[in-house]
Amino acid sequence: MTLAYKFVQWDIPALDTLKGTRAYILARKLEENDTLTRAEKNEITKMVREYGHVRLHGWLFPFHALKTYYVKQYGYIHEMRATDKTALRACISGRIQNITPRT
Repeated sequence: MTLAYKFVQWDIPALDTLKGTRAYILARKLEENDTLTRAEKNEITKMVREYGHVRLHGWLFPFHALKTYYVKQYGYIHEMRATDKTALRACISGRIQNITPRT
């Protein structure tokens, strides 16, 4: 599986130049099924909670291993992606009425 995809038409830096970025490091850990700390799970969820990917310098880092949840907050329902419910709760501010996993 590819770690990142080029999503622009113009020239961009090589993927190797992004090895020190948090998006690259976390995508690599998730792809290799390494153990993630609670802080790393929260960070991934905060970065990708609506779209499921991170865009960085012309590269798109998809996070395929995330789960999709429906979050009801203030009478509205939003679809969000997260590593787990705990990370999602940590990244959302305000009162949460309900979190339901998408089946």
